[in-house]
Amino acid sequence: PIVVLAFTGLALDLPPLDQLVFPFLDGMWTEADVATAIAGALAAGRLMPTDSGGPAEEGEETLEAGELARRSIRRLVDRCYVLG
Repeated sequence: PIVVLAFTGLALDLPPLDQLVFPFLDGMWTEADVATAIAGALAAGRLMPTDSGGPAEEGEETLEAGELARRSIRRLVDRCYVLG
C-alpha cells in the first residue's frame, strides 16, 4: 500500500489523471487497485489514455492503465513526504 501524509508545494489544480489517483494514496490501495480504477475511467470516457488523462497533444503516445497508474503515483509521491 501507498501512504501519503503531507504534500509539499503541490498545486491544487491537478491534471485529470492525478485527480483520480490522489484519493487512492491513503494506504488502503495497491498500485493494481489504482490501475483498475484508471481502466474503468478510461472505459467510461472520463479519462484519456495520456500522461495527464486529458486530450492527447500532437504526437503524444497513449498508455495503458498500469503505466498511467505508475506515472501518476510516482509524480504525486515525488511531491510529498512518505512515512512508513
